[in-house]
Amino acid sequence: MTKKKPESLTKAQLEAISRAEAELKAFKRAKTTKIVFCNIAWMKHYHGITENDKPRNGGSFVAETGDAWESLNFSPRNHVCYGFVQHRGNNLNLERVEKGAAEADAIHDVTVVWVATGEDGRRIVGWYEHADMYREWQTFFDNTLGEAHTDWDHVFRANEQDVFLIPENERDFEIPTASQAGQGRGMGQSHIWYADSDSVRKSLIPKVLDYLRSAKKKCPPVYPSREDLTKTYEIFADTPEPLEQLAETLSEHGEHLMAIQILNRAMTLSDASFRQCFHRGVALEKFLLYDEAAEAFKEALLKMAAEKREHDLEVECFGHLSWIYQLTNQYFLAWHIEERLLAIADCEEDAALALYNMMCIAINGDDTQHARKALKQYDRLNTSYYADEVNGIRKNL
Repeated sequence: MTKKKPESLTKAQLEAISRAEAELKAFKRAKTTKIVFCNIAWMKHYHGITENDKPRNGGSFVAETGDAWESLNFSPRNHVCYGFVQHRGNNLNLERVEKGAAEADAIHDVTVVWVATGEDGRRIVGWYEHADMYREWQTFFDNTLGEAHTDWDHVFRANEQDVFLIPENERDFEIPTASQAGQGRGMGQSHIWYADSDSVRKSLIPKVLDYLRSAKKKCPPVYPSREDLTKTYEIFADTPEPLEQLAETLSEHGEHLMAIQILNRAMTLSDASFRQCFHRGVALEKFLLYDEAAEAFKEALLKMAAEKREHDLEVECFGHLSWIYQLTNQYFLAWHIEERLLAIADCEEDAALALYNMMCIAINGDDTQHARKALKQYDRLNTSYYADEVNGIRKNL
């Protein structure tokens, strides 16, 4: 008996099979992707609050104060972005993002989708890839941006190259609300949405992941490139001095990148001087580029060694370098910078300040032995400068 040949599939049937396979593949990817949605205030750049970029639609706190802790979510600090979102309670539910994480303090490789409400509804404004997500609030001190932002509270952390901000006029992916789509199918009143239901994983998450891939080409880097930092701002000048003054003024008004590029231009007019390197370091520091700033300050000190020493500027330069090392938890280096400041101190007050700073650095670095060493040196100085502060440390040693 002759076997009957199988009938060939039609083009429509082949396309249907292909679609089904693609949907299954997308669903499997969505099931395994660690993803969370965070609702924040709407801003253009999230590089801090300015006259041209103020947060809105961020809840009662934003409406009453005009402030938003998430205003720096896309502003790298020494090449890392720290994400803030207001949430209920003290802890995030890591186990809803990663199975088996019930006892974990943090999970990794998380996609954090930031959404905000603009004029046309709640849209995706940007995202982090490969982010760390913490169960409890993380915080550190940094007052470089001023007294308005000294405590950096965050629950997400991502390297700058894994951070993407969609330009304001390109934000076109709407995230449904629970009132529209139904309970568990959209964002509710909580600012954190884990989006962990099977229906959402099957219907919405694959679309979100596809959108994020396609939106990457719309997102300019949130950080200056090496080319940006070495570029010269083409402005005419016969001597570097007026450019130095202009750069200092620009940096004071927050135009740090332009200040850096003008200083780059000044350095082409003559051999780079101590003052040029120093002011470049200040601009880089204000731009929160601490690694680059440290290199600029070290270069300035080398220049000073070859030029006529200016004690006050040398002390100021060492002071900046010490503070950068403290902000980046390089306490060993900060301690030795303060030792150098102690060695060149030309008055009792400067010596007392260096010793007090050495105590603080040692304590922050969990080194009580060196803290006691600095305290003994301070006592031998027999001074009243910083006595209250030092006595506060003495009680805890």
